[in-house]
Amino acid sequence: MIPVQSLLNSLQAWAQEELAGQRRIQALIERQERALCANDTQGLDEATRALEPELAAQSERALKRRRIFSVLAAHWQVDPEALSLSSILARCPAQTGLATLRAELQRATTETNRRNRRFAALAAAHRRLVEELVGALLEIGAPAAGRQGGALVDAEA
Repeated sequence: MIPVQSLLNSLQAWAQEELAGQRRIQALIERQERALCANDTQGLDEATRALEPELAAQSERALKRRRIFSVLAAHWQVDPEALSLSSILARCPAQTGLATLRAELQRATTETNRRNRRFAALAAAHRRLVEELVGALLEIGAPAAGRQGGALVDAEA
């Protein structure tokens, strides 16, 4: 069986990787936001394409985390789903570096979620604006078609 300290070191390395990944994702979301506000479709496309490998890497990091948690859970004879960084730190309180990373990860995750919600709201507002503009332009191009009514039919005839 792998020593617990070795697993904790692996978990700390994972937390550092995850924190760096969260920060890269935040920067890319900010790039998307700037491109959207500047109506820079090429910049938005580039930022979105750059986000794809980061999201794939995030999935890989999640798998790594699950593997570490599974081995720790087997060592402590608990369900891996019952483990969290907090519960691991409760079992191993001397891991101050991991505790610091946990707090930073919480802040980074909160910030990433906030930025993601903000970008989603901006994108939705941008989409509504474009739809309204297109609708107005179509109305200008064919004003009679929009106001034309139907024809009455004499049902008794």
